Amino acid sequence: MLVTAVVNNRGNTLVVELPCDRMDIEGKLRSIGEDFSDRIPISDNPDSKITTRLLAESHIGLHLIKLFNDSHTLRNVNDTLQVLMKAPDEVKEALESDIVNDQYSSPNELTKDVKKLTEELGEYTETFYFPIIGNLDDGECGEHEVGNDFLKCYEWDIKELVELEQSDPDLGNMRDYFLDDDTAQAKMVTANWGIEEMNGKLYGKVDFKLRELFTAEEKAKVRDWVIGQNSDGFGEGLEQRPIETEDGDLYVSMWNSSDSYFVYDTDEMNDYLGQNNQERKAPEKYKPDCELIGQDGNIFNLLGIAARTLNRNGMRDEAKEMNDRVLNSGSYDEALGIIGDYVNITGPADDFSEDDEDYGGMEMSL
Repeated sequence: MLVTAVVNNRGNTLVVELPCDRMDIEGKLRSIGEDFSDRIPISDNPDSKITTRLLAESHIGLHLIKLFNDSHTLRNVNDTLQVLMKAPDEVKEALESDIVNDQYSSPNELTKDVKKLTEELGEYTETFYFPIIGNLDDGECGEHEVGNDFLKCYEWDIKELVELEQSDPDLGNMRDYFLDDDTAQAKMVTANWGIEEMNGKLYGKVDFKLRELFTAEEKAKVRDWVIGQNSDGFGEGLEQRPIETEDGDLYVSMWNSSDSYFVYDTDEMNDYLGQNNQERKAPEKYKPDCELIGQDGNIFNLLGIAARTLNRNGMRDEAKEMNDRVLNSGSYDEALGIIGDYVNITGPADDFSEDDEDYGGMEMSL
């Protein structure tokens, strides 16, 4: 911990170590009759109902508390310290001398430098693009999907919403939520979601600042992670946060269950948009990898594994559709082919064919 805050509310005292989770602070404040840290000023004025003193034992902590005055709140202090503590080690080392030499006049200057130096660690950039959709709730007829022209009218509002979703210090750097490959995560400096207009249409994107470029295998895992983040609503639930418009509340999502959904890297996106004088091509239907080769060949077992794979990737509609088609199929081979329409069948074997011995000889009665 960098700083200790001593909050006194009419004789009731709370001592809290900072930085910490915001919900933790709010819970502790209730013990002295307060609820919100953004209402607690940094002030030791004895005439104030609430007073807050900042204390520190470390050299750097003593200099950090100089940045705050009665124009700041307890939340300002905690948010600033969280940003600093979650910065890469190289950034904290680079900032230490400036902090102890009192080179910053405000916490805002410090947090800007943290962001700037963090971005500079990424020598390379990898970007993935995907479609976004908007649903409008007019308060009368319920929600209905709106087109790109409507979304473009609120482009800046959408961008602001996406930026705001990532600004919460409790959320931190989105790259910290990638847990599928330690080596790939170590290459990431930042992962920032955003919105970009391309060929007159709005798309979502993720910009990865990297120390080193991804390998093909790492890139595939990162792509799957982006799909998973988008299908979960991204961040703390972006698609549940309304944008007020003249026609009602607009809800934006970075994922949809249609066959046209994709997550493309820069080259794939350029091809899709028809750049370099190439004919625009329709996006391929996304199919997650599913290890079926080597499993019990009973068709219902394989169907269950494939359905769970689709559900984990946010493809619940596809899982139901696959299940219905398999149950209405007339042979084992037809059912297996249907499963292959929805997932990439993988396993220990290098290649898969319908004659593979893991699946041969099975009969199905429906």
